[in-house]
This record gives sequence, structure tokens and C-alpha cells, in this order.
Amino acid sequence: MPSIVAWRRVPMARPVSYVTYHATVEDVPAVGVPRVPRGAYRESGSMTVELVVLVPVLILFMLFAVAFGRVERARQEVIAAARAGAEAASVMPSASQAQVAAADAAVPSVFNQQFTCQPLNVQADTSGFRPGGVVTVNVSCTVHLSDLLIPGFPGSGNIDESRSAPIDPYRAVQDG
Repeated sequence: MPSIVAWRRVPMARPVSYVTYHATVEDVPAVGVPRVPRGAYRESGSMTVELVVLVPVLILFMLFAVAFGRVERARQEVIAAARAGAEAASVMPSASQAQVAAADAAVPSVFNQQFTCQPLNVQADTSGFRPGGVVTVNVSCTVHLSDLLIPGFPGSGNIDESRSAPIDPYRAVQDG
């Protein structure tokens, strides 16, 4: 027997704007869930909306990864420069030569790398330059991040590292 009415309106004891729909027995599948009429839940354009929302988020995530990678790479370069400067300064015969050697050793280790930070500042503390003493080299620079165009992210970051190296206690040290 064919169904006369597939869907019928049944008014409830609610305001007139609320109408509840009930299916007839023929329209209800075996599991008791009413069938959804064709075209009732169209999702046309939902993929476009998802792409419009997710693509900028993914691009921002990639830019943050590049920025943090650049800062960490520059930090590693500055650490290497400070270590090279301290080692070079600790083997020099005098404090004045140690300051020059620290700068000469630190600068090439930063400028030979792919991502450099500018300006590079190298300071050698030779106040403990004596047999058995310690020489400390402080290297600082600024990493520029303004070319990444990340909203709310600083345009640059300062990196400051210091490393110390011992002076051989059994060697002679010149004055000056």
C-alpha cells in the first residue's frame, strides 16, 4: 500500500512558530531513526570555509617555526663565537693580545654561518688574566625577524652569551 503522506505536521502545545515533524511508519527504517530527506543537509562550501580558516593558521605556525629556528640557530652561533674567543684569548701571552685574539676568533665563527646577526659585539674580560686565572668572553648580537612579517612578533631579538676558559697555571704571562 503506498504511503499517502510521507511527512505530516503535528502542532504541539507550544507557540505557533514551533512545529514538530513526525514520520509515518513506512518512512522509519528498521533501527527506528527517521530518514533524512534528500538535500536536507547540504554541505556545499564547507571545505572552502575550512580552508579559509585553516590555511592562515598553518602559515602562521610555519612562520613561528622559522622564527624560533632562526633565533636558536643564531644563539648557537653566538655560543660558538664566545667559546672560540675564550679559547683563543686563554692561550695568548698578554691581556691586550688576549682581547684582540678573542675578537679575531669570535667574528669569523658567526659571519661564516648562513644566518648572521648584526651588529656583533665581542668583549673580553681579562681582569683574571694570570697563571691559573680565567678569561671570559661575552658575545652579543641582534637577530632580525622583521622580514618574517608575523603579527605581534618582535622585529628583532637580542642574544647575549658568555663563555670562560682557564689559563694554564704553569705558564708565564706578560704584563700589559
